[in-house]
Amino acid sequence: MGNLDQQSIVRFQIFKGYFFSFSGSIPLDPSLAQSLEDGQAFIDLFPNSPTLNAVNVITSKLLQMESNEDQ
Repeated sequence: MGNLDQQSIVRFQIFKGYFFSFSGSIPLDPSLAQSLEDGQAFIDLFPNSPTLNAVNVITSKLLQMESNEDQ
């Protein structure tokens, strides 16, 4: 499996046999963790965050994939 770390190998094994595609990545953001710990909405606190933008891009891709499956 090349240079995959153990966690990546486990993830691959979980999805083995299922079709999935890479939809993007979400950058690590300490503000996200802090907002979760504080019980505050990250989307309200950091609306211009690169992390939130990445989540929105991935969500849009997943919704588009689901829409395409329904057709």
